[in-house]
Amino acid sequence: MKKITYLFVVLLALQLTGYCDVMVEDKSEEFKESEEQAPYAAEIYAGQEVVFKLNSNATTGYQWELADPIDNTIIEKVGSEYIAPDTDLVGAGGVEVWTFKGLKPGKADVNFKYIRPWEKDEPVTRKVKYAIIVKEAPAAGKDKIIQPLEDKFLEGTVAAIEYADVLKRPNPIMTISASDGTNTVFIVKPLAVILDRSGRTVTFREVTAGEKVQVNYRYVNGENEAVMVKKI
Repeated sequence: MKKITYLFVVLLALQLTGYCDVMVEDKSEEFKESEEQAPYAAEIYAGQEVVFKLNSNATTGYQWELADPIDNTIIEKVGSEYIAPDTDLVGAGGVEVWTFKGLKPGKADVNFKYIRPWEKDEPVTRKVKYAIIVKEAPAAGKDKIIQPLEDKFLEGTVAAIEYADVLKRPNPIMTISASDGTNTVFIVKPLAVILDRSGRTVTFREVTAGEKVQVNYRYVNGENEAVMVKKI
């Protein structure tokens, strides 16, 4: 019987990257060499990042490595880091956080294996495969108008931004102060489109407090979700 551990890949804490664009599920599993695992797909836009957070335990000597080279023309590795557990328990496991960025439209495989580096000849008993599908970003490098995605709009000044926290909050929160002095809080989901004044896509980290923006949003389950944020 396969033992599959489902772990949501969450956003990095502010002290790491502050924000990532897409999160996917970690479906690493124990397997037999005769078994073939189909890759799990994650979709991003060119210029966006995807973060994988994998259970790991440095005290055992095991660590995650790339099982195969990635296609560096489609994606690039931004970085990887081991985060130790916040506990004094001896032998407790932590997580490894791997970040990749989409460069241009296409499909690239990212295959991980969990090994001890000095045991190269030992059979791998835990692995996970992903297929990252990079799509062309809306208006990226093009002079065209993006049609509104929802019928709700608000213009105002960015009063505050609280970035995602790996332990507490999976999405950034942005507070907009309107001209009448009212403040509205928006959840910025991973696939929200962020535009500069010329209409080109940028990352959410390029939006700062004090800037004037127009927010195209929707109201879902009692929360305002930003669908598109454009600097004005």
